[in-house]
Amino acid sequence: KDEKPFVINKNLHHWLLTLAVALILLFRIIPYIGNSIPLGYDTGLYRYGIEHGLQNLDLWILQGGMEPGFLYLMKPLSWIFSTQTLLTWILIGFCLFLGLSIWFFTREYFDKETALIALLIYAVSVIQFKTFWYMYYKNIIGLSLALCAFVFLKWAHTKNKWYRDLFIITAGFLGAIHRPTFYIFGLTYLL
Repeated sequence: KDEKPFVINKNLHHWLLTLAVALILLFRIIPYIGNSIPLGYDTGLYRYGIEHGLQNLDLWILQGGMEPGFLYLMKPLSWIFSTQTLLTWILIGFCLFLGLSIWFFTREYFDKETALIALLIYAVSVIQFKTFWYMYYKNIIGLSLALCAFVFLKWAHTKNKWYRDLFIITAGFLGAIHRPTFYIFGLTYLL
């Protein structure tokens, strides 16, 4: 049989993409309506790491409690934003970045319809909301970087060799931000 591929109308595609982004933001903003206290059981650890991690270098930080890349990323952000903002609104921004990373990755390795479905699933996924709710900050950033690195790797083979350098830089930054994700990323890359 000669089957036509599943194609979504361009206007519908843009509408659904906007809906997915709105749902990602909405589901993460609702807990902060009338509440400014960050969610998650690691909030105190992240607060301490952001405010004092690079200065005090406590034993638990030196033994891997906070990866240095995360602390070095948060330091310049803490000059611009308050710790409260970093633990609430910037985390929401990184959740959106993860959703967009999923969309870009799936679009590059599959097609734009599949990417849209993946983004919609991410937007309403209970598991991803729990990742936000429990404040797995480093995990969220790590997954985003891993997906971006694989997109750069594909682009290095198909578009421009300069993307290879972006792949290496992103992979290195991933290792500095969240080592467990980097280990899985490294095994996947080797395979």
